Amino acid sequence: MKAFSSAIAAVFLMSVFGAAILARAATDTQADIEAQIQARTEQLQQVNQELQATQSQLSVVQNQKNTLQNQVKSLDTSIKQLNLNIRSDQLVTANLSDEIGILQGNLEEIGAAVDRRKQAIASTLQELQQGEGVPLLVMLFTGRSLAEGFSDAHSLGSLRTQLSADIVTLNALADQYNGTLNQVSAKKDAVAAKIQDQRSRKEIVEDEQAARAALLKETQSKETVYQQKVNALRAQQEALDNEIERIEAQLKANLNPNVLPTRQEGLLSWPLASVRITQHFGERSSLYRGKPHNGTDLGTPIGTPVFAAADGTVAAVGNNDRTATLKYQYGRYIMLNNSNNLSTLYAHLSRQIVANGQTVKRGQVIGYSGNTGYSTGPHLHFGVYYTPSVEYKTLAPAAGLVPVGVVLNGESFLPAY
Repeated sequence: MKAFSSAIAAVFLMSVFGAAILARAATDTQADIEAQIQARTEQLQQVNQELQATQSQLSVVQNQKNTLQNQVKSLDTSIKQLNLNIRSDQLVTANLSDEIGILQGNLEEIGAAVDRRKQAIASTLQELQQGEGVPLLVMLFTGRSLAEGFSDAHSLGSLRTQLSADIVTLNALADQYNGTLNQVSAKKDAVAAKIQDQRSRKEIVEDEQAARAALLKETQSKETVYQQKVNALRAQQEALDNEIERIEAQLKANLNPNVLPTRQEGLLSWPLASVRITQHFGERSSLYRGKPHNGTDLGTPIGTPVFAAADGTVAAVGNNDRTATLKYQYGRYIMLNNSNNLSTLYAHLSRQIVANGQTVKRGQVIGYSGNTGYSTGPHLHFGVYYTPSVEYKTLAPAAGLVPVGVVLNGESFLPAY
C-alpha cells in the first residue's frame, strides 16, 4: 500500500512538469505571433486615423457646390476611403488568423492536459480497486508495522480525494476546451466575413474608377456640360418623384388602414453596424421639395456592409441607373419580403450580393452601401412597405423596375435610436 502515495506523487509531477515543458516550448513562438498582432494593431490605429481624416474631407466636399470638379474630388476621396478600408480588412484578417493559430495551439495543450488527467484518473481508479478489496483491520494489522497499516489506510483516503479533484479538473478542462473551440469558430466566421468585404470593396473600387472615367467622358470634362446634365436630371427626377407619389397615394387610398402592421419596436434590426440617421421618415426638407421623406436615410461611407433587417426572401434586386450621369431614384437596390407583411428596401447600394428568391437571415450581409441613384452623397435609404401593396413599375426615364407601395414608418419597427 506504500505504492499508493508514490503513484499519486508521480502522476502529479508528470502533469506539472509535462505542462511546463509544453508551455516553455510554445512561449517563444507565441510571443513572436503576439508581437506581430500588436504591430498590426498599431497599423490599424493609423489606418483608422486616416479613415477619419478622409471622411472629414468627404463631408467638406459634399457640402460644397455641386460642380464637376467637386464630383470628381468626391469620387477620388471615396476610392481612397475604400482602399483604406481594404487595408484595414487585410490587417484585421491577418490578426484574426494569428489569433486562431494561438487558440488552436491552446486547444492542443488543453487536449493534452485532458489526456494526462484521464490517465491520472485511470491510474487512481486502478490503485483504489486494488486497495479497497482489503478490509481495514487486515490492512492495519498485516503490515510490517502498525504505522505502515495506518499509512496505507490514509493513502486510500488521499486517493479518493485526488480522484474527486481530478474529476473536477477534468470537467473544468472540458469547459475550457469547448469555450476555446467556440472562440475559434467565431473568429473563423469573422475571417470569412472580412474576406467577403475585401473582395466586394475591390470590385466597388473598380466600379468607382469606371464611374469617374465615364463622368468625365459624358461631360467632356466641361463644367457647362455637367451643369446642363445636372439640371436636366433634376427635372426628370422631379417628374419621376411626382409619378411615384401619385401611385403610392392611390395604393394607400385603396387600402383599409386597419390591416396595416402596428408599431412594434425591435421587430426589425438596424441594417448597419453603426447607425447615424441623416433623414428621418416623414421629415420634410428642400431635398424632397418640402414633401415628407418615404424612408430613413442612414449616413455611411461607400462600401459599408448592409445587413438584412429580419429573416426573409429576396423579392427584387434592381438598378434604376442608366449611366454615370443619368442616375435615377434608388439606383442599385434590394427588396426583401419579411414576416408580418413587412417588406424592407435597401437603396443607393454600390454592390448587391444576393439574388432573387434567395432566403436570408437577420444580420446577414446582403450588399454594400453606396451613392447610386438620385443621391446627394453616400448613404443607405432604408424603406419599409406593406408587403401586399408592393408593385414594381417601369417608370421612364429610370432604368429597370421601380418599387412602389404603401410606405410605413420603419423607425417604429426598429430598436430605439
